[in-house]
Order: sequence, then C-alpha cells, then structure tokens
Amino acid sequence: MIKKIEGNIPELDLFKKVIYVVFLKAEKNNEDEILNLFSNSSITVYHDVMKNMQPQIPFNQVNKKVYVQVCVKIQSDCYINMSDNLLENLKNSFTTAIETNSIFRISRLEFEVDYDSVIIPNFSIMPVKTEWEKINDAQNELIQKLQSKNTEIDYPNIGNTARNAMLLIAEEVFDPIKHNSDHSTNKSDYKNRLYTYIIEELKGKKFKEYRNLAQTAVDFMENSINI
Repeated sequence: MIKKIEGNIPELDLFKKVIYVVFLKAEKNNEDEILNLFSNSSITVYHDVMKNMQPQIPFNQVNKKVYVQVCVKIQSDCYINMSDNLLENLKNSFTTAIETNSIFRISRLEFEVDYDSVIIPNFSIMPVKTEWEKINDAQNELIQKLQSKNTEIDYPNIGNTARNAMLLIAEEVFDPIKHNSDHSTNKSDYKNRLYTYIIEELKGKKFKEYRNLAQTAVDFMENSINI
C-alpha cells in the first residue's frame, strides 16, 4: 500500500478510501505495475481552486465533482527502472482508476522522484593491483558491474563475475604439488584451494590470527557470491 497520503482537501479521508479501493482492485486483478507504483510511492493531493470555482450543473451531492491536482513521489530505485512509456501508461491507469465511481477528477497528475529516498554512497570501490593481469581485469569488470547495476537481474551476473575472479586467484596461488589437502582441489573448488594455500603458507602458531583472517575473508566472499 502507498506509504503516505496527505493533502489540503477537506475530502482527504474519502480520497484515501478511494486509493485503498483502487489498491485492492489492482491486487485482485494482479495489476503488478499499479501495485509496484503504490508500494514505492507517497501521494500529495491539492484542491484545484480554479476548477472547483466553476459552477457545476446540476449542483447536488450526487453529481458533485471535486477537481484535484495530484503529485505522486516515487522512490528513486523504482523510478529509474520505469520507462517513459510505462510512466505515461501508469498516469492513464491511475487517473482512470481514481475517477471511476468517485467524485474526484484529476486535473493535473505529476510523477516525481522522491529525492528523500536517494542515498548517495560515501565510499568508492578500488581494485587491488596484482602481478596477474587476468585478476586485475576481473576486478575491473566486477567493479564496473557493481557500479552500473540497475535491476535484480544484474545481481546473478555480478555473482558469476565474482566467482570467476576467485577461481582465477585460486588458480594462480594454488600449487597441487606443494599444497596438499584431503579435500577436493579441482579447478572449480576454489574455496578448498584457497583454504589449502592459506593453511600451508600461514601455518604455525605465529600466523594463527592471519590465517583466521584470511579464511574469514574467503568465507565472506563465498557467502556474498551465494546470496
């Protein structure tokens, strides 16, 4: 349901009820685009003073029309994924839904970005320069995909790119002759390869904390990839 509905019209409570009925109808009819709009928006409604001053004939409660101007503020992450055609179609659908079987007539409807929902990241992602160009390239590709992600569909691609980077790292550091393990260390078993490398290269009590830190980093990376 819409997060917030506010305005300066005396009929605000009635307008809220109309919105709620529209929401229930959209939910029943599986109108996903309207539901998505409602779930990511807030509404402010104003009287259209000039329109409402015009005489209405015949003027009675049955035929009364209330002209309003409506501003729909949409969360930024939802808005940027809406094409211009979709926004126009949603405007038409929204207007029709509100005006059907209600006293309200929308004289102006605006869709805007809810800038209060915009969060500007205060960090930057920097690649770690290594002696292996394949790994450097994989890092740059991963960062590029992270920075340009648009939809949930992009996340599996990011995960696959991260997994490939881990495979490349394991391939470079793991030596099957030097690093022995009771677990599978095939090319696809990058976690076992990295674990075996860490245990062998950081063995002994002296490097226990470093070893634990490195293993935790591998676990964190794997868990992030599998989310």
